Amino acid sequence: MITHHLLTLASVQIFLVYDYLLIELWSLEQITIIKWGSTLFLNAVNKMNSVVTKMSNIVEIRYDAVLNTKNILRRFLFELVDMKPRTMFFTLWIFFLAACTNSSPRETNADVRRKYEEKKKLVEVVLLKKSTFPRQYISNGTLSALQKSDLRFGITGQIDKVFVSNGSPVKKGQVIARLAQTEILLQHQQAQTNYQKAKMDFEDALIGQGYALGDTTAVPKKVYYAASIRSGHTAAKSALEEAEFRLEQTVMKAPFTGVAANIAQKQYEQLNGGEAFCKLVDLKRMEVAFQLTETEIREVVKGDSVKVYPLAHEEGYGGVITELNPIVDEHGLIQLKAVIENPGHLMDGMNVKVIVEKQIPDQLVVPKSAVVLRQNQEVLFKVVNGKAYWTYVHTGLENSMSFTVKANTEKGASLDVGDTVIVSGNLNLAHESNVTINHNSKSDF
Repeated sequence: MITHHLLTLASVQIFLVYDYLLIELWSLEQITIIKWGSTLFLNAVNKMNSVVTKMSNIVEIRYDAVLNTKNILRRFLFELVDMKPRTMFFTLWIFFLAACTNSSPRETNADVRRKYEEKKKLVEVVLLKKSTFPRQYISNGTLSALQKSDLRFGITGQIDKVFVSNGSPVKKGQVIARLAQTEILLQHQQAQTNYQKAKMDFEDALIGQGYALGDTTAVPKKVYYAASIRSGHTAAKSALEEAEFRLEQTVMKAPFTGVAANIAQKQYEQLNGGEAFCKLVDLKRMEVAFQLTETEIREVVKGDSVKVYPLAHEEGYGGVITELNPIVDEHGLIQLKAVIENPGHLMDGMNVKVIVEKQIPDQLVVPKSAVVLRQNQEVLFKVVNGKAYWTYVHTGLENSMSFTVKANTEKGASLDVGDTVIVSGNLNLAHESNVTINHNSKSDF
């Protein structure tokens, strides 16, 4: 800005010389014109130097900036001398027109500073009050269905039919899948035939010893068991029960209501006995396992409330701590479990953030945005009669949104219920700055 003013003053002097130079142009030869014009231009530069020096004393600018301006003009002059007359005068004409343009008045630094200081900053505030502070312990965990089971066929066989697919809702007792039954049915029929024959032989043995068939209570136990074994009745009965069990094992039924999952096999595939066919999960109630440190666990008990936030979305779900393992692992962590009611969005194995909340009563609570650093000290700003005043504080408990605060009495600070505390617009505030309260902001926290 200063350089622009100096050039303007200098250009006025040079323009007067240039005007006279145009009048004498047509009566002189080329060499004479250049030499004479150069002399006049040097005189103008010298006059400009005098003006610049005076101006530098007035505005107290750096001398090296003045010298730089002079050197630029001298360099321009030497280039000008080597030009043709027409080019020289055209260049001078453009230079003078640019230098002589009027510039708008500019404010001094003092004017700008005074206007800045006089301008009141708009801030948002809350009224300080005592309230219950929700202290938070944050951990990560994994969701698991509270009731789930891997379902298996008890025998080896070929899959005959699959009645559900992954994600299908299943009711208790509903058939999920079935193995091929042809061979099992034949074995069952043979067992039934053998049992009927053995039963007849058993009854014949009892009749032969003079006992009536309708009243087995009259038969002595020793006689009864001896006849049953000799006739093959006992063995045939066991074989039939085994055949019935194997037939039942060809049909898989849901032991409880839930959702089918992890079905990988298809119809006609061979399945080994004991191999898991699918998983049945009850997603209505979920269990989350998480860990806390030794210092955090001191204030947490069974029955405390928790909030679970899946990483996939921001919606939170409430639950209750149901289990606290009384063993500290090698990392100083304690395992806890909590049960959450599932509205339908949670899934088995989902990763979640777990927040355990403890309510601490009778605390001065402010939003985190209210506390800023000044001179490496924690402060907040109180508004008194339209001015913002530093108040040194100590922050105590902390959660994701707020602090508990106490006045730093060693700095002579004080905090009282009802104080007006700035929570927005305080980042660049100075002590005793003029402020205006945004009345659309919240009046409490």
